[in-house]
Amino acid sequence: MANAPGINAEPLGANGAPTAAGVYTVQAGTSQGRVGGEYFRIDRLAISAGRAADPARVDEFVMSPSASEAFGFHVGELIPMGFYTNRQTGSAQFGSATLRPSRRIDMRLVGIGLPVTDVVTDDVDADGALGYFTPALTRQLLSCCVNYTETAIKVARPDQIAGLKQDVTRKSPGGIPPGFSATAGDDEGKADLAIKPLSIALGVFGGITAGLPC
Repeated sequence: MANAPGINAEPLGANGAPTAAGVYTVQAGTSQGRVGGEYFRIDRLAISAGRAADPARVDEFVMSPSASEAFGFHVGELIPMGFYTNRQTGSAQFGSATLRPSRRIDMRLVGIGLPVTDVVTDDVDADGALGYFTPALTRQLLSCCVNYTETAIKVARPDQIAGLKQDVTRKSPGGIPPGFSATAGDDEGKADLAIKPLSIALGVFGGITAGLPC
């Protein structure tokens, strides 16, 4: 079992106010942390540029391709990040320079990527979280700045998923809780299957164009 807490995190502008870009409006739970192996053993991040963040550091993070493009951030950039409590996100002043974040950290953007489940199932329609933060930072924010928590449970075989869902439904008064998912097999294998057809298509295209006259 692994958890992905939704963290109230916002990039800060020069005036200290949170900044918005495209679909990434200033709101609660914009980013995701990691607890129990999420984005490491389960739903691993597929890095398209740079590298994965060091799980032991609080000042490194990965951003989704959509978010990095919307904000104009690039790998290696140092970004001031503000973290807000749930009470602060409910304030009328949230989003302004008047309301200072509960915590501010200058963070290094070390990679661009998405969880392999987003790459495989949502393809180009997946916006992804604004930021993906390390377990070291997540643990420090659990008591103040988490708006929700998604839980992922990995099972060994596909035929175990139905039984797992029945068990969760039986123990949860409201049925399957929001954010619950169960996956079987290896995420890397699913990502390979999703990427391989594209590689084959590009290879065929290259073979065709190679035979055309200049």
